Amino acid sequence: MRYANSVVKCIVIISLFPIFLLADVHTATTSGYWTNDAIWSAAAPHAGDDAVINSGVTVTNDQATVSLNSLTNSGTLRFVGWNSALNATQVTINASGLFTCAGPVMTGASNRVYVAASNVTISAGGAINADGKGYAGGTNS
Repeated sequence: MRYANSVVKCIVIISLFPIFLLADVHTATTSGYWTNDAIWSAAAPHAGDDAVINSGVTVTNDQATVSLNSLTNSGTLRFVGWNSALNATQVTINASGLFTCAGPVMTGASNRVYVAASNVTISAGGAINADGKGYAGGTNS
């Protein structure tokens, strides 16, 4: 009996194991804030999921994302605020993809492009660009 229970437990564990290896894919099909479930094909991504931003779509991120398995960007990911961040194991910026931030600002540093990833691939034509998005400075009177 002890042997039979062990075999059943082993079969149950092995049969459930592949479920944990599969990440859900969430695709941004329209522009909006990262946390808005309506812009994603299957709600906003959860920890361990794969996220895709389609070409022509701008996703605005104003906080740290959950730790994703991957992000593939063919659109624009716009970071807003000092606490915004992208956390993922694999990040791919395709030929039409762009990471940028809001700006310029008039009151000091408040925006940045912050990516925490194990692997980042930027295809030819893809970019991380924050040109002209920093402190704009005051005016001379």
